[in-house]
Amino acid sequence: DYLQQCLSKSVELHDKVIGHYLNIKHYQ
Repeated sequence: DYLQQCLSKSVELHDKVIGHYLNIKHYQ
């Protein structure tokens, strides 16, 4: 399903962004 694919990709991206943000906060 196309919508499912888009959704999982955006969730993946969101997780990466959150992880990156947490790393920045953690190391400051």
